[in-house]
Amino acid sequence: VIARCPTGMCANGCLHGAVQQRFQDEVLTEREVAQLLPDLASACTPGVGKDYTPLEEAICYHGLGHLGVYATGGNLSRALALCSALGTIATDGERGSIARMRCLEGAFMHVFQFLDAEDKALVQDISPTSSKEAEVFCLGFTGEEQAVCHRESWPLNWDLVKTPLGLTEFCNYSSNPRYMQDCYNVLFNVILAMFQYDQATMTALCEQLPAGRMAQCFAHAASHYIDSNQDLVQEAASMCAVAADHGVGDRCYSELLFFSVYSFHEKTPEFYRLCNALPIPWRGKCLRGDGHQITAHTLDI
Repeated sequence: VIARCPTGMCANGCLHGAVQQRFQDEVLTEREVAQLLPDLASACTPGVGKDYTPLEEAICYHGLGHLGVYATGGNLSRALALCSALGTIATDGERGSIARMRCLEGAFMHVFQFLDAEDKALVQDISPTSSKEAEVFCLGFTGEEQAVCHRESWPLNWDLVKTPLGLTEFCNYSSNPRYMQDCYNVLFNVILAMFQYDQATMTALCEQLPAGRMAQCFAHAASHYIDSNQDLVQEAASMCAVAADHGVGDRCYSELLFFSVYSFHEKTPEFYRLCNALPIPWRGKCLRGDGHQITAHTLDI
């Protein structure tokens, strides 16, 4: 079912739903989870019948984070251990790290963003109910787990993060530049969605940030149009045009260049639609496949 999921719409929600539904009414023992790990890793690894883009692969691992919460009956420590194991056996190097991070995001998202009564029942004994409780809760973890927990707690900090000063306060909590960068990246995506994808409202927030963060804000807002629905390439390009008016167009167009091969397979109709929406010289760079030369975590360093 995962391999057949339609993608490029509804923020790739089918990949979430397939893994959650399979284990919604079933709690697995530690032995059963260990036995299942190779199959879970295989489900998200590109292969026969699963011609995933890198974005689809990442969303699949995110979904397995949700699955971990379901399959362990809401036992968060076991769910996080599952993510660490997946990151080790599924891939290696940078891809393994990304797999683990995406899985952790899915697990912690379940703690802070449950969508229905069944979701809530799974985590009601551990889920914080205020920003202060969330802060204490996340301090119970270390390293990347703590960082992911913090940024996924944004629903309890929405009044803070929807303002430029509040967002800066929220994401500058760590001295680790990678954790700060990831926090901003996630929050820029979230804020655009919470602003109902309104370009003017998002622009008003981005333009009040320092130059580097402003560039990052426009860039991730632009790519999130595509992330949420691959048909929104014109909206993404339009956001970068606004970024260019603010003197940070290169960062924004570089993000879309990266997304041309992160979200799409090269030389597909969707790939060409994005490339042709970009102005010269970015259009030529996109058509040449220059997006392969970019990695997500080098863009804002």
